[in-house]
Amino acid sequence: MDEDFSFLQPLDIITKDVNQLRQMIKEKRKNIQKDKDKDKNKDKDKNKDREVDREHEAERARVREKERHEKEEREKEREKAESNKEPEKQPEELADGDMVMDQEDKDAIGHEENGTSIGPEPMDIATTSTQASQEACEIPGSDVTILEGHTSEVCACAWSPTGSLLASG
Repeated sequence: MDEDFSFLQPLDIITKDVNQLRQMIKEKRKNIQKDKDKDKNKDKDKNKDREVDREHEAERARVREKERHEKEEREKEREKAESNKEPEKQPEELADGDMVMDQEDKDAIGHEENGTSIGPEPMDIATTSTQASQEACEIPGSDVTILEGHTSEVCACAWSPTGSLLASG
């Protein structure tokens, strides 16, 4: 009850009757309660906003992580594709007529110069090591087309991406 007097001014206590003072106290209590409720609602709204912000930030972090993971996967696939390509010199990298040769080709040339031929024939060379895949890589003579036009040895050739053109040099 002593608290109720804190809502009143000394002049009000002297000049107003008891019913008016009670009414003033009730109104001030209601106003204070409304203010407290507003503050609680503001706090709840702030907490909800913070929670929504955290959820949005977590979603953005998941998206960034997913994009980073996809980028890493693309990098790995690109590196894997590059590593699967044969490391050959490009024609512009060849120095003064140097030819690209594998060790097998060098051995075969050495044996041919000596009059002996050891090793596979050029059309029988396979890129994998298993016997079954070597048989699958053999090309029948009926499917071979001889292309003419070069006056010297051909060091490199490549198919166009569409597969309809062959470049050689």
